[in-house]
Amino acid sequence: FENFQSEHKRAPKNPAIYRFSSFSWGIEDADDGTHSTLSVGGYDFKAFRAGERFLMERPGQGDFIKRSWEFYGKPASDAKKFNLFWHTYLETKNLTGMPNYRQHTYNGCAVGCVGTAWGQIYGYWEQRGRDAVAGAPSTNTSSTGAVVNNANTRAMTEGINEYMDTFCRGSEGATDWSKIPLGRNWGRTDRRLRVETNQKLDGSDKAMYRHTRRGLRDNRPTMIAFVDNDTGSHAVAAYGFTQMHDIWSWLGSDDGYESLRVKTNWSSPTDLTLTLGDNGLNLNMSMRISVNNR
Repeated sequence: FENFQSEHKRAPKNPAIYRFSSFSWGIEDADDGTHSTLSVGGYDFKAFRAGERFLMERPGQGDFIKRSWEFYGKPASDAKKFNLFWHTYLETKNLTGMPNYRQHTYNGCAVGCVGTAWGQIYGYWEQRGRDAVAGAPSTNTSSTGAVVNNANTRAMTEGINEYMDTFCRGSEGATDWSKIPLGRNWGRTDRRLRVETNQKLDGSDKAMYRHTRRGLRDNRPTMIAFVDNDTGSHAVAAYGFTQMHDIWSWLGSDDGYESLRVKTNWSSPTDLTLTLGDNGLNLNMSMRISVNNR
């Protein structure tokens, strides 16, 4: 990225990263073909693109790669079609406008993370033309990142809790898994909105991640529940993801680095990155939520 920015005075809009060998890499903008000059171990990306140098042979493939390159004369962006190298690309998305609501005391314990996460998602849709929160929208959401906890947001999360039969477990609010989707009744009954949920409780961490990623790709914030070494069990509103896709042209594809960006519903920190395979992370629920006017 540094080489690309230095050469072209901008970042690539749609970066594509190419690996020619174990120590030779290149990057280009897939939208317009602009590429960087990247030399590692004596291998020049421009020379590969121009066909002036050949790809290194891979163990067990003999001269096939070199001969394929010579025969097809393909640039790096097309060479993957002929089993020449490994291609990776980064996909990232962050939805803007997720409010920083926090939990408060209700009926002798914390109002709970589930009701607050529901409220944050309603607050997100409030900014997109849905009358989802009681009171004036400007008092319920914040474009500056400040933590919001006023009478309107408190009344909303308390109302959501009533629909879900949230109860006190010690000092914390707790909600049965099966009743979490009932938070939609706040939107349907109290705000006259069309609210749909798609809850997933079974599956691997990858399956939960992909369920969440699909909602975010469709611009729908998603509620997730997780356990890790630092937080314990917690429910949050996910608003972003980062995904490294690995494509081996001779072996198929796989997903590399995978992470979610979430609102904690605490005063600090308000945002958290959850990375699959890190810090004992276990995803045990994903619920996509859509909110529309009737």
